[in-house]
Order: sequence, then structure tokens, then C-alpha cells
Amino acid sequence: SLGETDDGRRVFLQKAGRKMYLLTDKITKGNALRAVVDYSLMSGNQNIHIVCAGDSIMDIPMAKWSDTATYSNNITKAELGSIRADIKLVSQENEGLAHAVLNEVYKLCLGVIK
Repeated sequence: SLGETDDGRRVFLQKAGRKMYLLTDKITKGNALRAVVDYSLMSGNQNIHIVCAGDSIMDIPMAKWSDTATYSNNITKAELGSIRADIKLVSQENEGLAHAVLNEVYKLCLGVIK
């Protein structure tokens, strides 16, 4: 943590590949996905299945709010922590992550994933 804002939020610097992000602890992809899920449920849509994919530490919070999660194997199980036990880790080589995500969506459409 680099410090705190006036309203008590922690500020930190996050490295993702060659990029650096200055964020507060309230700004995460998981919080954004949670807002989408909450909005969908409040709108009466109870039939949702969220598929997420990630290739950096900044993508990990999405797994908490998804039904199916696929991450590239450059993220370790230790980094994923105990968010989910069923996260699939795939190789990024030869579009491995994109192929794995499309495969999960295809299985979902066929009814293999419930």
C-alpha cells in the first residue's frame, strides 16, 4: 500500500505485464463484475451464468463472482488463493487461454455445464 485517501481507502500500485496501475482497494474487476451480477438479479434475470478469464493478478477478483473461471498458467494457485478450487489453469501458448474460454462457453451452450 502506498498510503490512504482522505476517505480511508488504501492506494496501491499494481503491476500487470509491462503496465503499472495506481488504484484504490475499491476498484477491482471483481467489484465491477459484482455490480453487473447485482444489476442483473435486481432486474429479474435469475438465469445467468458468468464465465470469466484472466491472465494477470488484476483478473483474479472476477473469479469470486463467476460461475466458470479459466486463467492462464502464468497465475499460480498460490496467487489465486482460496477463492475457488475449480479454476482451470491453461497455457497461454498458441492462444490456449482464448481456446479454453471458448471451449467452456461451448460446453455451457450445450448444457454440459450447469
